[in-house]
Amino acid sequence: MWNFEKRHDPTLTGSHSTDLSLAGLACFALGAAAMYYLDPRSGKERRESLHQCLNGAADQTSASLADASQAVRHRATEAAEYVRDHASSAAGYVREHANSVGGYMKDRAGDLAESAKSVVSTRAGGKSEDDTIRERVREELSNLVSNASAVSIDVREGVVTLTGSLPAGEIDALLGVINNIRGVRRLDNHLHTVEHSGSDNNTSPRATT
Repeated sequence: MWNFEKRHDPTLTGSHSTDLSLAGLACFALGAAAMYYLDPRSGKERRESLHQCLNGAADQTSASLADASQAVRHRATEAAEYVRDHASSAAGYVREHANSVGGYMKDRAGDLAESAKSVVSTRAGGKSEDDTIRERVREELSNLVSNASAVSIDVREGVVTLTGSLPAGEIDALLGVINNIRGVRRLDNHLHTVEHSGSDNNTSPRATT
């Protein structure tokens, strides 16, 4: 006589039982899917529908990747143009200020050279550059004005300062000539004009403007 009594297997406990249950569910799901898509009457349409859905998803994914790639390229182009433009501006700024500094240094070097030449000439017993300029101004003063002794001349590092009193017409002509004397860097005019009062010979100085 056969014994159909259910025997308890002590090994089918815990996680092992859970794994067997999951495997059974998976097999059931695969079987149901196979029956659904391999059905003799509707299986072909279902498979075609699944195929279209998969193709559509693949096309959408490809399009999304293409859009993302294009966006990345666009951003990279913008960044490269930004860097190029700002690098060009920075280079122009550096060149401009380098030229300004170079010009300033050149002018200062020329001034220092003139000052050094003047000091060396004076220590050697010769005339300084300021002495030479003073003589040139005095010579032009004697040729252009009626009373050269009424004008004092001071020259320091090429800067000529005139003080005294002269008629207005003589002042204008004198200033134009002195400005063109070689070695004169600047002319400071402190001359006053002389006004004649009536028939007498009295004069009164008036500052020029």
